[in-house]
Amino acid sequence: MWKEKSEERLERYKSILGDAPLFLKAADQAKEAEAAKRADGPDKQKEYPGKDITANVSYYCLAPALCAYVGWVLENALKAGIKRLYFLARDAYFMYEAAVKLCSAFDLPLECRYLSCSRYSVRIPMFHLDMDEALGYICRGGIDVTMEKILNRAGLSSLEKEEVMEDLRSSGVKYGKDDLIEYAALPEIRNALETSSLFMEYTVQNSKKAMPFFKGYLIQEGLADEVPKALVDSGWVGSMQKILNRAMVY
Repeated sequence: MWKEKSEERLERYKSILGDAPLFLKAADQAKEAEAAKRADGPDKQKEYPGKDITANVSYYCLAPALCAYVGWVLENALKAGIKRLYFLARDAYFMYEAAVKLCSAFDLPLECRYLSCSRYSVRIPMFHLDMDEALGYICRGGIDVTMEKILNRAGLSSLEKEEVMEDLRSSGVKYGKDDLIEYAALPEIRNALETSSLFMEYTVQNSKKAMPFFKGYLIQEGLADEVPKALVDSGWVGSMQKILNRAMVY
């Protein structure tokens, strides 16, 4: 497979992409470029991607899959009348770069923007709006969950974490800040946090403090503009879209 000729590879991609006009055009242009390069003579030809396995995998597998997805996004956005697409950090960075290049190459009437916000950064400002949902996120499972990680999820400062840990110890919580917490014990931790007035106060306080900055960034990036727009994300359940929509109507 790695030695497949460029012309054969392009024909195979065309058969996979089917009737996607954007990529049929791209494949034809690439084929023309290959022919022009061969016409320049062997001295000007350059073997690509060479013998590097990472480059080979990217060139033959990852790039076609990523570009096919981005092409699908762009074509469906145009059909839906979308004028602006927001690609969410960090997973969609390469998709964003591909989309910008495709829109430029084919003069597509789409504006692509990159929204620099992580799941951590968007959740904290929203905690105070629904503390039950917030506790579900803060006390969720994961790899090597500790009290330190749980309190970090809540956005507490170092001093606030120390005070909350002292409060939890006085209420009977046996875990230290770096002790691993088994999954079955997380409901107990959640209950302890929910009944800790100090923890709840700090979490709500920090959340309300973060909200104006979060909302200001979204407005700065144009999410309040009266433009048909959509979010592009590679997540599973749409939690980021839900949070961003809720923030804009807050």
